[in-house]
Amino acid sequence: MKRYLGFVGILGGLVLGGANFAFCGTVTVTGTTTVFTSIQAGVNACPVGGTVSVSAGTYYEAVYINKGIALIGIGTPTISGNGVVFDGNNADNALISGFKITGASNGIYCENGADPIITNNTISGNNNNGIYCYKSSPTITNNTISGNSSIGISCGYSSPTITNNTISGNIWGGIDCDSCSSPTITNNTISGNSCIGIYCDYSSPTITNNTISGNSVDGIWCRSSSSPLIINNIISGNYWGIVCYSYSSPFITNNTISGNRYGIFCEDYSSPLITNNIIRSHTSYGIYEDDTNSDPHTNHNCFYNNTSGDYYDEGTTVRTVGWLNTIYTGNISADPQFISISDFHLKSSSPCIDKGSNTAPAIPSTDKDGKPRKVNGIVDMGAYEYQGTLFKIVSLPATTTTYATFTITVSLCDNDGNPYSGILAMTNTTQSITPGTITIIEGTGTATAIITQSPEGGTDTITVSYGTIIATRTISGYL
Repeated sequence: MKRYLGFVGILGGLVLGGANFAFCGTVTVTGTTTVFTSIQAGVNACPVGGTVSVSAGTYYEAVYINKGIALIGIGTPTISGNGVVFDGNNADNALISGFKITGASNGIYCENGADPIITNNTISGNNNNGIYCYKSSPTITNNTISGNSSIGISCGYSSPTITNNTISGNIWGGIDCDSCSSPTITNNTISGNSCIGIYCDYSSPTITNNTISGNSVDGIWCRSSSSPLIINNIISGNYWGIVCYSYSSPFITNNTISGNRYGIFCEDYSSPLITNNIIRSHTSYGIYEDDTNSDPHTNHNCFYNNTSGDYYDEGTTVRTVGWLNTIYTGNISADPQFISISDFHLKSSSPCIDKGSNTAPAIPSTDKDGKPRKVNGIVDMGAYEYQGTLFKIVSLPATTTTYATFTITVSLCDNDGNPYSGILAMTNTTQSITPGTITIIEGTGTATAIITQSPEGGTDTITVSYGTIIATRTISGYL
């Protein structure tokens, strides 16, 4: 990947050359009463472990940090034109939060082992990358990184932790993992980038629990012996869902890959391990094996409604799921039965429930929602594990002004709202419930009970149980 180092020269001119700063707002440092005239002046004066607070306004300057301090924006101040550099190991655990950073070559540049925390910023409209990590491993969390002219986050010889960010609308791509980088990429929304969602070149990141959608070319592109872990992701609406190219062999486990042109593409000695995925509704092929040198290992996946075919073998022949199971095992051809076209949770009748493999490579302990896998002892296919029966109290007055008799309504249903029947036991901390046990009528999913509140007022806790499942609500009353 092309790298952009011109930022360092610009920075030197501003910091060392005594450039004039245009700004509005104030900069203060904890422990002093001085109001500084620039962010850099505040940074220079701040001791290790201190905080530089920056009020709302636009600051046309470069900011250079080589020590462990916190740079906090109050009211979302803007750093415009030159960006922020974190340099060296002494900047480990430095923090930047609460800023808009725009108009720079690289919005934030981390180099020479600097591992700062970058959180709650808007990093947009920069001329190259939003964040560039070179031989550094920052923590990047809860930022909006959008509309940068190259890449949202670029990593060279770096292993940052990238979590809970929105990375969208960047001109080249969302995240670039290059030159032996191994970032952890978790719980991000990576969408609408003009080329690639996540690019892996000689790198093996861990890519989990992300939504990767609507990128113009690839959702994830793996090349040059990259072997990332790709687990629990929603990959939809891209041209290629996942591309495995040039000796790349990722672990692709428990993803929902839906509505791309191609689901998974394999070429040039690539042999991914594809297990426990849902591969559905692609306008071309579910899996496209382009040549005889690639060998995707395909076990325990659900294929459905892939227009050109579920599997294109060695660039010549459309294969069925039945044919796949003569070589591999556990693949099915069936409608996975999602809750809706945009909600990829499984209905209770889904054929993907309990049809995965518990020995899948890198099988996760939780699903994309962070809920347990193997609810019934066997893992499901796809990014979401079906969690089973739920019920809740749906109607209960929060407060009564006198002692009263009132009605409580409870609901018992499965994970996608289908009503259950059964017997509920109900108790109340201070007063009787009539009846003490109630029966939910088949097919309705709801029932009621009459409760008399204590004339002395106070707090009552209503407990409803169905087997081992318990729900509680608390009400207050007074005379």
